[in-house]
Amino acid sequence: MKIIAIILFANIGYALCVFEADDAVVTQEIRDVVNKYKRLSTGNAEFSQRIEKLYYMIPLQPALFPEKIRAVTEFKHYDRERQRLEDDITERINRLKTIIRLRKGENVVRKRKIKSRIGLLS
Repeated sequence: MKIIAIILFANIGYALCVFEADDAVVTQEIRDVVNKYKRLSTGNAEFSQRIEKLYYMIPLQPALFPEKIRAVTEFKHYDRERQRLEDDITERINRLKTIIRLRKGENVVRKRKIKSRIGLLS
């Protein structure tokens, strides 16, 4: 009976060590995300709030490991969606700039044709 108890406690101790190691990895990942994005979040209230939420997750106890994982996962999903939307906006702006340049070019060509016709008639 004592042997079983010793083996059981050894397994629990090992599991707690693994759990704390995983918590350390997730905590470091949170630190990396916060350090990467804290300067980029100025001027964007929603983005700043999400970074701040992650920042306050860093000192939490290992017992709150699931909440840390959930927070990191939610932020990564938000960040992917944010980047996709920014890329869509940039692409649309570039298309509009191209259309504007083409229309300005067409107007210049039309004006030249009109001026050359007027010049021929005079």
